[in-house]
Amino acid sequence: MSLIASCRCGAKFKAPPNLAGKQVACPTCGQALVVPAATPAPAQTKKGTIAVGCQCGKRFAAPPHLAGRQVQCPSCKQPLMVPAAAAQPATPAAAQPATPAAAQPATPAAAPVAPTGPIAVTCRCGKGFTAPPTLAGKQVACPSCRSPIHVPHPGASSAPSASNEDGFWDEIKSDEKTPQEIYEESQAKPKAFSPTQATSYAINRISKGAAPGVVYDELREKGVGPEESERIVEDLQEGKKQIIKTRKASQDRDYSATVSRAKAKKPGIKEILFSFEGRVPRRVIWAVSFGMVGVVFMVIVLSTVLVIGLGLLLAILAGEGEPPAWIGIALITIQLIILGGTYIVMLWVSLAVQIKRWHDLDKSGWWMLIGFVPVVGPVWSFIETGCIRGTVGSNEYGPDPT
Repeated sequence: MSLIASCRCGAKFKAPPNLAGKQVACPTCGQALVVPAATPAPAQTKKGTIAVGCQCGKRFAAPPHLAGRQVQCPSCKQPLMVPAAAAQPATPAAAQPATPAAAQPATPAAAPVAPTGPIAVTCRCGKGFTAPPTLAGKQVACPSCRSPIHVPHPGASSAPSASNEDGFWDEIKSDEKTPQEIYEESQAKPKAFSPTQATSYAINRISKGAAPGVVYDELREKGVGPEESERIVEDLQEGKKQIIKTRKASQDRDYSATVSRAKAKKPGIKEILFSFEGRVPRRVIWAVSFGMVGVVFMVIVLSTVLVIGLGLLLAILAGEGEPPAWIGIALITIQLIILGGTYIVMLWVSLAVQIKRWHDLDKSGWWMLIGFVPVVGPVWSFIETGCIRGTVGSNEYGPDPT
């Protein structure tokens, strides 16, 4: 059967029976309130036990040796007195009929004394401590075992009247939090970030791509002040911009230096054809080889045409008579000089390219002499210099020309 609970805000709601007499939070306004107990049925007590009733509406049976002693209610933890064996069970204060003062049994807790000094409190675990007068009549946790314990009013003993062997405290579990503790924890605000924690959190969030406005709102939710949150976000934004500028400037410098080195070390036609230092790739030796064949053919054709033209010109100038013998010798000499000069130039270019090609294979230029070995030498030289890729990366003869 559900219990009807009402709050000071005017809201009413139903609560399950297991929350009877316990403190909960109002689902409307969140205030703490106590769920009322259902109308208690007459307690059936065993023979030889004392029926005890609490103001929360709970009834239970106490062993005879607790008669006249102060205990805690297993349900609401409020202090109450176990009546003597001949006395009637206690009833809630709201339901007690008006009787003459002389007919009411006197109890130590009937008239609390105004607190005047520290109150001595003893827990079930055996530890004792003092509580300030402001805690008189309130429930606290034992500093040693964290068990719930009620601070008595001055003049009342706080020593427990039963031990765990009696089974009286079985319903009280020290490892469970009270409804009041649960409510206070739910209402407690999270601990604010320290400046170091706030900065670390902001750096982590911005590094993951979070927008500055989002980081600012998150810092505010973490308890960081508005000025501090704004300062942290602005500093990180400025630092990020500076890092980006520095990185871009460094990349630009590296690119410019690379281009400059490439331009400075890029060999020209003169260095490729006539220098014996450095390296050249396979494509250069093939291009130079075909180019030299074409140049030699053109030189032969042009020199022949030139010699024949000069011969005809001299024959015309000599008239109808037989031309002198020295003219033929002169023409042949001119052609030989042209062909010889061309051969010397081609030989120099061939040697320079071959030496640099052997350098590309990380070998000395003297390896070109292997071409003079009959049969095997030319084949070896052709495979090495014309087909095999040079050293990847730089070697002792220079950077990779590829």
